[in-house]
Amino acid sequence: MRMKGLELPVNMIIIIAVAVLVLVVIAAFFASQTGGGINTIQLQDAFSRGCITWRNAYNCGASNFQVSGFKETGQTEDATMAKICQLKGYSTSVDYAEPISCQRACGCPQPAP
Repeated sequence: MRMKGLELPVNMIIIIAVAVLVLVVIAAFFASQTGGGINTIQLQDAFSRGCITWRNAYNCGASNFQVSGFKETGQTEDATMAKICQLKGYSTSVDYAEPISCQRACGCPQPAP
């Protein structure tokens, strides 16, 4: 003798459990895409402070000065302005030898062509 009244709740519980599992996996995927790296707000703050220092103290010259209060993940020393520009996507080079796009973003005057 089968009890049909119990089949519906068991099937419904399984469907709900699978749906919750799928939602958790999707949420974990999006959380891993946005988290775990450098905080974009901290990076933007360091970039803004670095731009002010770059313009006022260095006259948009050397970009190897350190921006206080911003450390790249796993590093013990403050990051340089060149590294911050690289993290912001203004250069793909490791040593950041060509800072023109970062200078432009900081509002530095551009040299005549």
